[in-house]
Amino acid sequence: MKRTFLTICTLMMFALVVSPLMAHGQTLVVQLKGKAQGFLKNVPAADSGKIKDAMCFEVQMFDVPTGLQLGTALDCLSDVVSDGDGGVTLTDTTIFKFKRNGKLVSHGRVSIRPLQDTESAPASTHITGSVPSLGTKNIITRKGTKRFRGRTGVVRLSGAVNMSDFNGEPGTPIEFNCLFVIQLDGLPRA
Repeated sequence: MKRTFLTICTLMMFALVVSPLMAHGQTLVVQLKGKAQGFLKNVPAADSGKIKDAMCFEVQMFDVPTGLQLGTALDCLSDVVSDGDGGVTLTDTTIFKFKRNGKLVSHGRVSIRPLQDTESAPASTHITGSVPSLGTKNIITRKGTKRFRGRTGVVRLSGAVNMSDFNGEPGTPIEFNCLFVIQLDGLPRA
């Protein structure tokens, strides 16, 4: 019994300590928070080198564990399709601009739905989320700079926004309170 317990503890320690070191991956959790005015900008399409127009918002970006501001992020929305019930699906290109570490760009489809329970989040009107399909990498590798150059991985989004003053036109604001989980794969091989 004691030996089984030691074996289980050893395996757990290996899984918790050694496995992440072997993978050389990293997970970052950032929050985009604040009110931002929309403006039109050209952004990179996901797979092609083409550029497309999007409505972008520059929002402050914070490290969730420490609360420190890491930089800003451009959250750029395009290909908007309404569902008829107040919700939309759109393409979100997010350009994370870390003050010291460079730039990381992700691209994915996002759902935005009206918030049903306004008591739990009185400053928000909609919930938003994006979970890429299993095995899908949604970081645009060719757009990464500095420490993110050549990195691959997955970005997930879960958040709340206040769209009460946004009318779809440049100059109108959205207030953001969104969490992004950035799962970077191991470092690229030289």
